[in-house]
Amino acid sequence: MGESVADWARLCGVSPRQYRRYERKESGAPRARQAALYAHVERYVIQRLLVNTKGRDFVVGNLHGHHAAFESLLKEACFDPFRDRVFSLGDLVERGPDSFQTLRLLQEPWFFAVRGNH
Repeated sequence: MGESVADWARLCGVSPRQYRRYERKESGAPRARQAALYAHVERYVIQRLLVNTKGRDFVVGNLHGHHAAFESLLKEACFDPFRDRVFSLGDLVERGPDSFQTLRLLQEPWFFAVRGNH
């Protein structure tokens, strides 16, 4: 993995101290990834969105850390980040090779996630 606690905390928009608190709250592996999701979810619990009249809405299932494959599919669909939106339903991390990059999608204004179980 290679990312530090500070990297994960910065990604979640919390201090390293807060991040460690979330990490301790969790049990099981991978604790860091779960802590990142909990930290982010506590900041964005509910969002109400208007109908997208300018572009398309895409709904995807479990990404499981497969960021490159997801980006490839967006490119194939001619995804326009200024008009289109993505709704991710389910797990963002754990199985794939790039969970950190996949979690960074949470910072994109066009990406909306419904929390999975990890």
